[in-house]
Amino acid sequence: NECLKRGRKYYKDALVYYSKALDEKIPDKKKNSIYLSNRSHVQFLLENYGKAFDDAVEAFRRDPKNIKSYYRGAKAAIHLEKYEEACLFCAKGLEQDQTNKELTQLMLIANKKDKDKRAKEQEESEREQWADCIVSAISHRKLRVGSGHWRVEEAPPFVDEQGALHWPVNMVYGEVMSVDVIQDFNENHTFGAHLDQMFSPSAEPLEWDVRCSYRRDSVEVYFLWDVGLYPMSPDGIREQLLFGESAIGKRRQGNEDIDIEDKASKTSEAQA
Repeated sequence: NECLKRGRKYYKDALVYYSKALDEKIPDKKKNSIYLSNRSHVQFLLENYGKAFDDAVEAFRRDPKNIKSYYRGAKAAIHLEKYEEACLFCAKGLEQDQTNKELTQLMLIANKKDKDKRAKEQEESEREQWADCIVSAISHRKLRVGSGHWRVEEAPPFVDEQGALHWPVNMVYGEVMSVDVIQDFNENHTFGAHLDQMFSPSAEPLEWDVRCSYRRDSVEVYFLWDVGLYPMSPDGIREQLLFGESAIGKRRQGNEDIDIEDKASKTSEAQA
């Protein structure tokens, strides 16, 4: 205990002394429980949460009335994201002392973290199922998807109840470098239907089209059929669906590395 009072520099010395006390194997279970609980506390301070957890469990196993061991075990469990165990430790501790405010507060924290963790896991599971559904639809249609032409966060694709794939489409006005996004383009619909709506006589004119030259009868649409030298694999599509811009950055870096290797290879062949 004196080592703990002297500060972090002496925490490892405290571990040594508590371990030596336990090595004595005295028959007094309560004292051994105290040594284990105190060693758990030191391990926690040193951020050795797994060892802190194990010592706390052993401490209240030897003395179920050691309240501190439940508290220290619950704290270590929370840092290990073992929220169910943390709640269990708090509940067992409260069986011994129903008025313990520290255990009550810790149990509220553990319950909230457990609820948040479950919600996050559920959200991640649903998102992975969604991504798998989109990748399956793309693979079934044998579509080629290029990287970096769309942002999942702004217009996520989906498959409707009839099995139709819906995808965002960028409308690029090259002469003014402006882009409109059709966020929900059903694969069974035509561009004509969208153009009828976008450039109908009743539609608001484009704010940059001061001459009102963009009319339904004068608009021509061209589409980019070549998605580039590096169409994404099913795994690449899934990665972009799940991780968005960060996935694009990694893939672009990989493509740049390939380009560098290709140029180096061609230079070597030329020199040979």
